[in-house]
Amino acid sequence: ISQTMSDIYENVKAAAKQVIERLVSRDQQKKLASDTPLPPASDKLIVLYSYTPTLDQVALQLNLNDELKLKKKNDGGDWWYVKNVKTGKKGYVPKNFVAAESEKEHLDWYSLDMTREKAAVALMEDKYAAGSFIVRPQQGANIAESVALSLKRWLSNDSEGKQQFDVVHFTIRRDGNGFKIDGGMQFKSIALLVNHYAENGRALKQRLTFSVKKEHTVVWEIEAEMITIGKPLAQGHFGKVYKGALGRTTVALKMPKLENMTAEDFKNEALFARPLVHENIVQTIGMCLAFPIDQIELPLIVSEYMANGSLKEYLMGKKDRGEKIKTDDYRLIALKVATAMAYLEKEHILHRDLAARNVLVGADHGIIKLADFGMARRMHDSAYYRTHDPKFPYKWTAPEAFVTGEGPDVVQKGKFSSASDVWSFGVFLWELYSDGEDPYKTYSNDELLDLLIKENFRLRCPTSCTSNTLYPMMNKCWELNPEDRPTFAQLVTFLSAPYGVSAQ
Repeated sequence: ISQTMSDIYENVKAAAKQVIERLVSRDQQKKLASDTPLPPASDKLIVLYSYTPTLDQVALQLNLNDELKLKKKNDGGDWWYVKNVKTGKKGYVPKNFVAAESEKEHLDWYSLDMTREKAAVALMEDKYAAGSFIVRPQQGANIAESVALSLKRWLSNDSEGKQQFDVVHFTIRRDGNGFKIDGGMQFKSIALLVNHYAENGRALKQRLTFSVKKEHTVVWEIEAEMITIGKPLAQGHFGKVYKGALGRTTVALKMPKLENMTAEDFKNEALFARPLVHENIVQTIGMCLAFPIDQIELPLIVSEYMANGSLKEYLMGKKDRGEKIKTDDYRLIALKVATAMAYLEKEHILHRDLAARNVLVGADHGIIKLADFGMARRMHDSAYYRTHDPKFPYKWTAPEAFVTGEGPDVVQKGKFSSASDVWSFGVFLWELYSDGEDPYKTYSNDELLDLLIKENFRLRCPTSCTSNTLYPMMNKCWELNPEDRPTFAQLVTFLSAPYGVSAQ
């Protein structure tokens, strides 16, 4: 019996040992799983960098267009075993030289050639304001494991008023398919993480403002201390524009005239323009919600600075500057504005205030950008402006977009569409070739609707318009039936070649 009990004891002991070993093994596997992400659900890989093996013949050569499949992941090591789909060759590659195919959607944010040291040097250049950032690989890590965020922060102003900056680095960890900075929320994409820290800068002690890789702004709220206001540039019915600085970056600062518009409407203008990214649209950088000026606090819209102001003023001043604009330069200006409007058309956005005064000129007339989205709306937005307001741009507005009648006697509510923006573009073309002259200047606003509809009156061909196809195109923009007008896509095609070449 004692022998039997001894055997039982040994058997139990052996079984217990196996259970413990399995538990330990399971714990180790869990630890590995938490430290190193599991292989991607798809085994397809993309190549981030070219690679040529030197002495190690088991390594595989990498070219940027290679299609790879992951065969084995060397946990804890720096190499993955892969297969080249086209050649069938197998071998080891540096794990940080490849990435899962699912990473493609995030690559636009990554500066793959940046190291920690290079990022710090780049961000300290004067052209980058506080909040500029670079998302880059971490040394020795695959981008599916982690990436790094290098961020330029404003510290303070020294005794001479000079701004002091530093560059800090954060690890963005990958937990499954998510992105997370230590102590922060997890996001499904790098874009969502960036947008979050653009609006909430407390955790990083600086809001994200400008992506060096994507070359556009992501900021929203800007602290008043970071803004310096300069000389006035222009003013209109709804606001004033000043030259200013955001850090060391020259910017335009727009503030509202609160007697003519609410602060909420002004903020909505900035919110509306913020997502618009196009080479021929002025970039909205962000907003200061409370900037102290004249013993009150006003909201400011911070936007890209355009050195020569409005196209209207630029055209009117060219004689005083002794400047001549070539015939084809007029066409190129028109093409750039049409391209911006075609972008809005594609995005289902109506500008509703297209005119030469709302087109800005950069260092010269080769840099042309559309501005002022105070009246812009989504295409299916039911809101409209009552055109009884004397400041409403009657002379640029299509007849169907007028409001006629008052109160319960309103006959027409003002039907805006992309086609009504095309009408405005026709008037803009007339302004352009008239060197900034006012349209219909001998007629009052009250006369205009009958003039356009009942008398079929149209602006005369400008003297600078020597093309035999351009003025007929203006008249097509002024067809009474909106469906008979060209689209902006068609206008871009027309303007893309010298007049008479591409016109049909």
